[in-house]
Amino acid sequence: MKKADLHWSLWAILFLEYLYIFLILLNYDLAWINPEKVSSHAWILGNGSGFRWEDIIRSFNTGVIEIDQDRFSRPISNLVEVFDTKFRSICWNFFPPHPSFSFLWFLSFICLPFFLYRFFINMGCSLPIAFSGMCLYLSSIGFLGPIVMLFHPAKGLVNLLGVGSLCIASSLYKKSITLGHGGSIKDIPGFWKWFILLLGVMFLAFFSDETGLFIYPLNLIVLFPLIKKVKERRILWICFLLLPVVYLITLSWLLPLIHLILRNEVVNLFHYRATPHFSVSFRAFCNNFWVNVWWLFSDYPHLLLNTKNLLACWPILVLRLVYSAIIVFIGYLFFKRKSFCKFDFLTSRFFLFSGLLIAYVVFQTILLSAEIQAWGVWWYGNLFCLIYFIIFTFILQKAWEAKNKTFQKFFVLIIFVFVLEGLIYSTYRIAVFKRQNHDFKNYPIADIFNGTINPYTRFNFTDSLQKSRCAYIYTLLKWSDIKHKRMPLVDPSEIQQCRSLLARLDRDASFPWEVLYLPVDLEQKDRTVCVWKEVRKSRGEHPIYIESEMVGNINKVFVFLWYSSK
Repeated sequence: MKKADLHWSLWAILFLEYLYIFLILLNYDLAWINPEKVSSHAWILGNGSGFRWEDIIRSFNTGVIEIDQDRFSRPISNLVEVFDTKFRSICWNFFPPHPSFSFLWFLSFICLPFFLYRFFINMGCSLPIAFSGMCLYLSSIGFLGPIVMLFHPAKGLVNLLGVGSLCIASSLYKKSITLGHGGSIKDIPGFWKWFILLLGVMFLAFFSDETGLFIYPLNLIVLFPLIKKVKERRILWICFLLLPVVYLITLSWLLPLIHLILRNEVVNLFHYRATPHFSVSFRAFCNNFWVNVWWLFSDYPHLLLNTKNLLACWPILVLRLVYSAIIVFIGYLFFKRKSFCKFDFLTSRFFLFSGLLIAYVVFQTILLSAEIQAWGVWWYGNLFCLIYFIIFTFILQKAWEAKNKTFQKFFVLIIFVFVLEGLIYSTYRIAVFKRQNHDFKNYPIADIFNGTINPYTRFNFTDSLQKSRCAYIYTLLKWSDIKHKRMPLVDPSEIQQCRSLLARLDRDASFPWEVLYLPVDLEQKDRTVCVWKEVRKSRGEHPIYIESEMVGNINKVFVFLWYSSK
């Protein structure tokens, strides 16, 4: 295939990928607001919907935002959540925002792909491989999960800051290639400016989420060749090694002091209910490590066909078989070329990142030991996806260098199959975990992984699009009515069809619209109003809209997350 045709074909795949994400994955049925955010968002907007300096202080109220005051280790993501909540509340004055809409979307869908593409280029990947690696990561549930569900921005921030820091580190590495051993960083234009920026981005990632700590060894692997050969290596090692020391000092002394001064609260991270103690962690680690390995690696590279579940949806079974055959073919090219024997820069990074992938499984097992075994790559495994696709892109690069005619001739089709498989897999996994979050008694986490719950029978694309249309119409009509806007032209028969559809599809008594509100049983109405009482006292605001409505035999109260000035 000609270079120009290859170039535009990959751009077409990216376009189709974004089209699928915004039309299917981010529809009003699959995208949702986690119920835990209802009370915290209400409290955040207790001082109004406008941005105020006191919002910075309010972001330290971890008792509300984190539901545990001793969980003070994520001040950056807490601050982002405060500003994002205010941003959404302002949007309600002009249009009803999408259920999981966030200002981080602009960074995640525009900046992150560019940073990841530049990282692969700087690491020595060819243009088509770098572009393909970017597309593959964008189709992963590790990237899409924190976007489809509006929850704490921590995991999405780690993805963004992690990829951004890798882009900076790889740029510094690329600029140092021409330096001989004993060269000086003075010969690298703007080195200290970019190096300090790198340290700053990593430091922000540390305080966005605990998984952000893994960004540190990722960048160290990338920068190690540079640090090793320049004559200022001692200075660079000191700067790099001081970062975790500063992190520990901030975590153990500075942040508790800030909480004491601002909130008169004594906080201790070791008192946080999910902080694993050594004895518990060790026992849980022994029991859960292999469970973690199995669940994470069964999500990627999807080689466990799970025929029992997939037989319910034969087109996806065929797609999975084709995908698996391509994986085996690429593995054949990689091992035939004996890439693992040629210890060049890219191959050495392949092995180092692979070791780091296993280390991440250990880290996640310990981190979750006090709570649950694992969630696979959904949510908690977000960084696992990034490391995995970095490794897989390196394998693709080695297969590309083999110059196999079949591989290069069908390369665009191969990437298309990979992206499509990743998007469909992410769709079913996100759908089943959404139901699990709303009905954890009938959807145990373990049953999703061991095949007891078949996600391919619990989700239907047609029904999802119909419910999405209904939710959008309902949202638009209510918003127009409350804001006294011109009512949109909607056929009354379509509204009635929506009511019938939702009553038919949701016989389990769960209402599917989490667009603006949380469904609450009528018996809990008084308690719900009490929860919002403090918010009602805000400056000239009427922050909630409560409505009772019959849907089939289901009687629900809808508490709207809608805020506007009188």
